[in-house]
Amino acid sequence: MSQDVLNRHWEDLKKRQNVLNVGVSTKWKNGKDTGIPSITIYVSKKMPAAELAAEHVLPSEIEGVPTDVIEFAPTSWKAGPTSVSDLHPELQKRKFGLSEQPSPKAIRLTHAGLTAPSGASDLTPMATPIRDQENCGICTSEGPIGVWETAIRLSQVIGASPVLLSVAHLFFCSGGTCDGGNTVEAVLDQATKGVCLETCLPYQDSDQPCGQGICKNWWLNAKKLASWLSITDPTEIRSLLDKMPLVATMAVHQSWMNYISGIYKNLGPSDPVVGYHCIGILGYSDAKVYRILRNSWGVGWAAGCVINGIARPGYCLIDPGELDPGMYELILSNDPVPAPNPVPAPPKPKCWLLRLFGK
Repeated sequence: MSQDVLNRHWEDLKKRQNVLNVGVSTKWKNGKDTGIPSITIYVSKKMPAAELAAEHVLPSEIEGVPTDVIEFAPTSWKAGPTSVSDLHPELQKRKFGLSEQPSPKAIRLTHAGLTAPSGASDLTPMATPIRDQENCGICTSEGPIGVWETAIRLSQVIGASPVLLSVAHLFFCSGGTCDGGNTVEAVLDQATKGVCLETCLPYQDSDQPCGQGICKNWWLNAKKLASWLSITDPTEIRSLLDKMPLVATMAVHQSWMNYISGIYKNLGPSDPVVGYHCIGILGYSDAKVYRILRNSWGVGWAAGCVINGIARPGYCLIDPGELDPGMYELILSNDPVPAPNPVPAPPKPKCWLLRLFGK
C-alpha cells in the first residue's frame, strides 16, 4: 500500500523545497523505530512550516499513510540531488542487481606471500571510462568488467589501447536478468569461459538472450580469466590494492543515492538498506581511512567526487565498513578463448514408408 501511494505522489513530493529523495520505510519517533510503514521524505534541512511557502510544506500523511521527514546531515560527505536520486523509486530499484550477498563462510582461498601494504594506492588513472547500467540490474557484470579492464591496462605496455569488454555477454551468459540480477560467483565463473569485446555485443538496458546478436567469430579477440580468488583478510586486501583492483559487494543505504563527494558513511538506523550492489575497488588510504570505489551509475552520480586532487565523477571515497568483508581477485589469462562447440544439426526425420516396405 505505502509503495502504491508513493508512486502516485512521488513527482509532487520531489518538487518541494529541500527534498533530496523519497522512499518507503518505517516511521521513527524520538530516535526509535516505531515499525509503522511510512513514506519517508529525505531533506537537506528540516525547516519550520512557517518559513516555507504553502506549496512546499510537507504533509503529515498521504492517503492515510504517515510521512516521516529525515534530514540528511552527513559530516564526512556531501549530499545532494543526483541522476539516481531523481529517478522514480521503481527505477532506483533497478540499479541493484546483487541477488545474493556473499558470505564470508563461502570464501574459497586465502592469499599467501604478500608484502605489507604501503598505506595508500590509487589506480583510477588506469581505469576505463565509467559506464551507466541504466534500468537493468547488471552490476554483478559491471563491477567485474571495470576491474578486469583496469587490470588488463596495468598489464599492458604504456600507450596500448584499452580493452573494453562486453558487460552484456558476461552477464546474460552467466544467467543474469535485468529484474533478478545475479551472483558475483556465477559471473566470475562465466568469465573463465570467455567474454567478447564491447563492440562485438554492445549493452542495452534490457534482457539480451545469451549470445543473441553477437558478432561472427567473437572468440578470436575475446578475453578470459584464468581463475578468481576470494579474500577476506583486511591486510591482504590492502596489499593487493597496492597493485591491482578488486571486485567488492555492499549493502546500499538510501542516502548513498544522494552522494556527491567526500568519504561516504551511512547515516545510521534511520537510513535504511534499499538494495545490494557489486562494484570495483581501485585503491585505498590508511591515513584518511577510505576505499576508492568505482560505480556503474554514470557520472551524474557522485558528480563532485575528487580523488587525490583529480575530479573523478562516478567514483566514491567510502568508509571500509560500508563494504562486505570479502573481495575478489581476478587472475588474468593470455590463453586464447576456444571456439564454441557447433550447434548440432537436428536429426533427419525418419521415413516410416520405407520401413513399411522393408527398405
